[in-house]
Amino acid sequence: MECQGLSPWERWHCVSNDGEGEDGEDMITVNQVYEAMQAIAPLELAESWDNPGLLVDCGGTVHRVLTALDITPEVVEEAAAKQCEMIVSHHPVIFHPVKALTDQSATGRVLLALAEGHMAAICAHTNLDAAEGGVNDALAEKLGLSGLEMLTEEKIGRVGTLKCEKPLVEFLQDVIKYLGCNGLRYVDCGRPVHRVAVGGGACGDYRACVRCEQLRAVQCFRMGRLDNDCSRCISHRRA
Repeated sequence: MECQGLSPWERWHCVSNDGEGEDGEDMITVNQVYEAMQAIAPLELAESWDNPGLLVDCGGTVHRVLTALDITPEVVEEAAAKQCEMIVSHHPVIFHPVKALTDQSATGRVLLALAEGHMAAICAHTNLDAAEGGVNDALAEKLGLSGLEMLTEEKIGRVGTLKCEKPLVEFLQDVIKYLGCNGLRYVDCGRPVHRVAVGGGACGDYRACVRCEQLRAVQCFRMGRLDNDCSRCISHRRA
């Protein structure tokens, strides 16, 4: 099937639906789902320190997929109860090298449960953050930003403009409302908000982001994780 010229999300259906079983039943393999995920969030977009991809492959066909932020024992249990052959998560189920596969570690217990349940695991992390239509674009769209630009050359984050300038407190209420936040941690630099930068998680190397030229005209930088070092970097830039 010809998939060229389609949007990333259309390519998902194109790539993943080119197999057919008996009586016209769709028969999708693990590799087909992985290829479809590659069409949406290519591995080359990932940060060098990241570990996305097909991390657990038990082969076979896929009829049901569970999506999750993290693959935990509870998530694996839910996937098994729902008869899923695959879990697609944002955070990699294997991040650091695994030197021994035992039930004595949290990672070991999850990997053993996946193998015992014959479940594959695909993880799309910073590559999904950076991808067209991915996490960063979704954040920008939710917050009503227009005229989007890349925050860095590595496609970390996005920068856009609100329809009108507004006080920080009002913008924070929008963030809570549209992103479903239970709470926010923020630095108030005493400026109204018009230009906004967004990024998933810690936004990669946040120090590089804070130093980049794009932030010179930004009044607010929305990140998924904000630590004390990052707070100091941002406050020194007054954004």
